[in-house]
Amino acid sequence: MAPFDVVARYLTHHNQFNLSRVKYPAFMPTTALQTSVFGIDGITAAEIWGIGAEVAKTRRETLYGRGDVATNYIYEIGLSLDANNTPLRHANIIKWPEKQVEQQQLALKLAENSNLSIIPANSPHA
Repeated sequence: MAPFDVVARYLTHHNQFNLSRVKYPAFMPTTALQTSVFGIDGITAAEIWGIGAEVAKTRRETLYGRGDVATNYIYEIGLSLDANNTPLRHANIIKWPEKQVEQQQLALKLAENSNLSIIPANSPHA
């Protein structure tokens, strides 16, 4: 059973989204075959954006938005979630295949099944 019902992938690069959808590069794994996400169940929108702002600050990047995906879908397509909680609410999408073309296919499925949220202009984190 997943520790979270929904996880957010914070978007810090323009190639990860457009104004209508999340694009597959947002979910592509690192060379360590993992994708960083954060559980967002049971917290406010301000708290969700606050986590994203900290992620962007740590990476010295700009927070543009997030892609929210149901964890049951992550498992449904053969991936898994490692909720290490470091930092709080952090998890990695794991069990990625080694071949990049297969990674792209799965990342595309995640992107197509995620909900895009652009950071509100009036957000203190924008």
